[in-house]
Amino acid sequence: MTHQIFAILFLIAAVVALLFSDASLDRYHKDRKILLIAKSILLFLPAVLAALTVGFHLINNTRSENAVSPLGGPILFVLCAVPLSILLDKLGFFSLIASEVLRRQHGLFILWILASIVTATLNLDTAVVLLTPIYVGIARKKQLPPLAIAIQPALLSGIASLFLPISNVTNLIMTSKFDLSATNFLEHLGLSGILAVAVGYFFYRISYPQLTKVKTRSEKPSDLHPPDVASLHLARDSSQNTGPLNKQSVLLLGSIVCILAAAGFTFIPLVGGSPWEVALCADIILMIVTKNVPWRHVPLRIAINVLSLAILASSFEFYVHFSRLLSVSSNLATIRTGVLSGIFSDLANNLPSTLGFAVALGKHRLNAVWAILVGTDIGSLFLPGGSLAVMLWLTTLRRLDVNVSGTDYLKYAWKVALPAFLAALGGLLLLKV
Repeated sequence: MTHQIFAILFLIAAVVALLFSDASLDRYHKDRKILLIAKSILLFLPAVLAALTVGFHLINNTRSENAVSPLGGPILFVLCAVPLSILLDKLGFFSLIASEVLRRQHGLFILWILASIVTATLNLDTAVVLLTPIYVGIARKKQLPPLAIAIQPALLSGIASLFLPISNVTNLIMTSKFDLSATNFLEHLGLSGILAVAVGYFFYRISYPQLTKVKTRSEKPSDLHPPDVASLHLARDSSQNTGPLNKQSVLLLGSIVCILAAAGFTFIPLVGGSPWEVALCADIILMIVTKNVPWRHVPLRIAINVLSLAILASSFEFYVHFSRLLSVSSNLATIRTGVLSGIFSDLANNLPSTLGFAVALGKHRLNAVWAILVGTDIGSLFLPGGSLAVMLWLTTLRRLDVNVSGTDYLKYAWKVALPAFLAALGGLLLLKV
């Protein structure tokens, strides 16, 4: 019983620490030393709790290794994908793309559909890495708060990831476990995906007026995004020098790298390779061209947090035994399974959660996979630590000098993600009628 209590408390404490680690604490206290200590505790608490879980044998070594080892590929991809985004920014590619999009006056709906297609057909992490800087640039050139448009890739990383096995790593985990196909996904989750994207856009448009009034902490209310002032390369006018290459060369090289990288992310797993290897190759090419090595921006903190959550989640699941609640024997059971998988994904991150669900299901409850994926893909958007893509998105925003915290994301994500989540569950129920 004591171990069970510690497992629950450790997981909850780690989630709270992740939620507030990027929040502005100066509103609660003015002493800088105390704030620094509090910030340090929040930053290192998940890793410390994971170490205590292993050290006090709340989880055995075999189970902790099984929880961590499948996450190696996804984490390596994130470690290589963030430098890829930075190097494309250094090249000037994102600034030029933003200018081209603005020139054609695409609306919010077109941007929403673009992010949906990239997420569904390529990968949610690819969408976040490649689209977030472009959407930030578009917002700044429109003199809008970056969050007003840049929140789209974060939300759609889950909402639009139901369609295909490659859309989300959680999908790939279930595909590998139960030998699923793209046809299976379209048959069982296609309707849910369409409803989620449509409903999500409707509620995004409702929330949009509020998003246009958001002021990040790095901005002054009287001087919000002037057209000639911005950070990094994204806000540069496309007529300015983009580095050693001219505008046409930057667009050509950047487009080739993005297309080949996206194709590699999709097809290299079919021949036994890993997406992170593609991202690393693209990094090397761009480092040679830009003569820049962005080692300071490798998101090691994200990697440590995800691995820590994987250990804590595995310990939690071992003592709580919620697997018997996974069922789709009735409409109520389907909803319960989707909600449960969403809640646990938010608390423990959707990657370790999906691994646990895949083990708990067994072959005899294959039909529950679809309700679980609705929870792990869309339900994981409710907290910033629930999805690796959202954590990557927050890191990308900070690099672009958009000072958005996890609590800032939380304030607006629920307004879109919750209706989309309910719509996706409704799609599952409609297929059973």
